[in-house]
Order: sequence, then C-alpha cells, then structure tokens
Amino acid sequence: QRFLAGRKLWDEDFEQECFDNAKETMAAAAKAAEKVGPPALETMFTDVYATMPADLAVQRDGLLRAQEAGQLTGKDEGYFPL
Repeated sequence: QRFLAGRKLWDEDFEQECFDNAKETMAAAAKAAEKVGPPALETMFTDVYATMPADLAVQRDGLLRAQEAGQLTGKDEGYFPL
C-alpha cells in the first residue's frame, strides 16, 4: 500500500473502491454458494483425505448409518462449538 501510495497509485478513494468491490464480490459468492445447498454428508470425509485413515472410515460409516436410520435430527444445524 505504501509502495503504491508513494507512486500516487493508492489513495483513500481507491482504498474504499477496493473495499467496496471486495465486499460485493464476497456477497455475490456467498449468495451463489447458498443456492447450491449443503454438500452431501460423506464429503466431510471424502473431500479431505486422498487416503482416509481407518479410524475416520469407522466414524464415517457410523455417521452414514445414523443418517440412513433417521437418527440425525438436525437440531444442532448451524451450531459450531468454538
């Protein structure tokens, strides 16, 4: 930023323009992602590891069995415990 400002290529107006453009771009990307809907549950495992560790394969299988049995209520949807 200082480099560009020193060459008269960056000023407060340009900074605001960049900020506004980034904000609009992110909002449009979020809106597009929301239209796609949630990914399949198993992608939480399959899209992370090229070769899945055995303990995670056991967890995945248990989760998918619970989903098939209708045991996932969705009541914790949107909750992230941090």
